[in-house]
Amino acid sequence: MDNIAIENFAVNAVKDCIFTSELLSPFISDNDKEPSWDGNVYIYKNKRKRADDIIGRVPVQVKGTEKDVLTKKEISFQMEISALNNFLKVGGTMLFVVYVQNPDKGKQRKIYYAALTPVALRALIPANKVKGKKSVRLKEFPSDKGKIADIFLNFYEDVKRQDSFSNAKLQTIEELKQSGQLEGLDIYVSTFGNDSPEDVVLNNDVYLYARMKGCAIPQPIDVLVSEMSVTRVVKASVTVGENELYTEYRVTKRKDNVSIQIGSSLSMIFPKNGELPSMNYKEAKTLRALAKDLEFILLYMDTGKFYIGEKCFLFDYENVDQSNFDVEKQKARLEYLKEVVEVLDSLGYHGDLDLCKLTPEDDRNLRFLVTTLVEKKHKKNLGFKTPRVVKMKVADISFAIYIEPCGDEEYGIYDFFRTELQVAYEFDGEEKLPISQYALLNADDMCKLTNLRAEVFLPSFQKQPRHKDTMNRANLFLLELLKAYDMSVQKRQDLLDSAISFAEWIQTADDSELDKRIRRLNYLQTIKRKGAVNDIEKEELYSMAEDESCLEDCKTAAYLLLDIQPLAQRHFNRMPEQEQRAFREFPIYHFWKES
Repeated sequence: MDNIAIENFAVNAVKDCIFTSELLSPFISDNDKEPSWDGNVYIYKNKRKRADDIIGRVPVQVKGTEKDVLTKKEISFQMEISALNNFLKVGGTMLFVVYVQNPDKGKQRKIYYAALTPVALRALIPANKVKGKKSVRLKEFPSDKGKIADIFLNFYEDVKRQDSFSNAKLQTIEELKQSGQLEGLDIYVSTFGNDSPEDVVLNNDVYLYARMKGCAIPQPIDVLVSEMSVTRVVKASVTVGENELYTEYRVTKRKDNVSIQIGSSLSMIFPKNGELPSMNYKEAKTLRALAKDLEFILLYMDTGKFYIGEKCFLFDYENVDQSNFDVEKQKARLEYLKEVVEVLDSLGYHGDLDLCKLTPEDDRNLRFLVTTLVEKKHKKNLGFKTPRVVKMKVADISFAIYIEPCGDEEYGIYDFFRTELQVAYEFDGEEKLPISQYALLNADDMCKLTNLRAEVFLPSFQKQPRHKDTMNRANLFLLELLKAYDMSVQKRQDLLDSAISFAEWIQTADDSELDKRIRRLNYLQTIKRKGAVNDIEKEELYSMAEDESCLEDCKTAAYLLLDIQPLAQRHFNRMPEQEQRAFREFPIYHFWKES
């Protein structure tokens, strides 16, 4: 076949294919008179194809070439850069390349296409270059008339959205993020109803459009997304025997397959070409996810099946490679993982651990906690003779545990916050007074200890015998609570609730136990962390600040709680430098305004 015959054959092949759609009309010439186009395809709202039913038209260029092999899904074709520039000038073009088999093989053909929108063209055309050629990627044109119509409709609408940006600089996602103007990203797809929007996304090139602050027009991003997947979470019971392991699973649709994700470790892939499904087990990287997934896979292998709702999935013993999966070792491992989960739960940590980030020391500490707190075994030869409280660290979390010698070089290990201890301290160098064990904690401990239980603090202090230093010690503990609350990143409500309870209890003291101004200021600074003080409390603070018998530190604190910074500064300046340094360490300084 000569070149003209091939081109005419290619044009007719494209026209015949487009004619199958009841919503498209091709007006494509086989004389190849135009320099860069062969005609247009008109898109209609309905089958009537009247003039007032036209949605729009798409410029078309058809190229034909003689080839022996017609099995490729994608091809590359060399186009003149001048032609690509012409495509950009008119706002985009649908390019077709038709492979025509040798004449002696019956003039078989295969059609490929590239939807060259302005964004796609700008990615293709080299900067400051008008001559030469550029390779264009094309993919197999479908034969389904519904898919054909959707390709033209989405191309036409993308061209409209991108038209006003044909000559503007397109920004990347990173550039938009840095500008602070990005509100979100959208993908637009349309369909005549033959395919779901999901399928249109998966089977076509799609574009990202940015929603910008103060701008009603979506802005195309300088990227073409050619490979997409759509994932959704399905609520359903996943069971093995009588055991419900999960209440949901994930379905991911891709162009060539559909996969089901069970938990974090097991996925089953179902190819769309009819091949047998495959199973992939890849261990989760976090503790709790792996414990659940490992239990599931072991039960699945043991029983030979699992259910999603009423649907049964059998285990393919013949085709699944089990060479790297020692069942007995994995069962022992699962038991240990469950014990680690149990010990973390008992210590009040319900988050997960990244197993990849655990150090050898972290692993030793976990095994220590499992042995002592779950298996209730004593440890031996720790090398000290008196009870002590220690902090044990695992990754970025830490726990306070109590270690008590119990004879024969053995030691009992207990959760510090669930064990009642007898603690006393020396008062005035002579007398030993009982005190709550939690008086040992400081603000940093309260922020960092994972097994902390703030609700046990006040009952523990109230349970101790009342003596001349009880309220002073309770007040010092209140100040540590307030510091901890201010230090906590997410402003922990449990610490503030405990502080309010302490402040209310301390107010019941008499003047011989603790100065009434200190009691009142600390109560008011505590409740101010929940919101503004009321009018009666403000009058009380004004009276305190204006009382000549009141010390400068109390006046400074009162004005801080009234949010009157200049007067707070004035009285602060009257304090000796040593008292100023001490004042800055008190939690009341939290209300200081530097400007």
